[in-house]
Amino acid sequence: MSGDVHVRFREHPRGRFPRVTRRNVYVRSQKAGERVMNLLKRLYDRLHLKINESKSAVASAFGRKFLGYALWLARNGEVRRSVSDKALETFKQRTRQLTRRTGGRSIGEVIEKLRSYVPGWKAYFGLAQTLRVWRGLDEWMDDRECQNFCV
Repeated sequence: MSGDVHVRFREHPRGRFPRVTRRNVYVRSQKAGERVMNLLKRLYDRLHLKINESKSAVASAFGRKFLGYALWLARNGEVRRSVSDKALETFKQRTRQLTRRTGGRSIGEVIEKLRSYVPGWKAYFGLAQTLRVWRGLDEWMDDRECQNFCV
């Protein structure tokens, strides 16, 4: 179970705190998640902190995403990391934008833009344990390049 807890700190005359802090709490059951959420609410109330109810939830960790990653359960029962669907779609949209045909740019300029974006994205999501996703993205990129640059 996952409880994303968003906390809004009040500004204090002596210093400033971040406006929003996110905490993920993972427990085994829904009942335990609700118990932990109630405990956190009481603790944060005592500290005069407010939990954003619209962004907080008690739910399965497998249905949630965090920092672009999603969790999934392998056949052997092992929990693995994957790139979330939203992050994949964002990558494809950004790549489409960089490689669109109506940009009036040379191939070298397009490749230079891709060289600054793709390796950084791959390095960030390098912890993902889904080889099929990487192979699929590689094939998609090859098809995208061929559509734009092959004659």
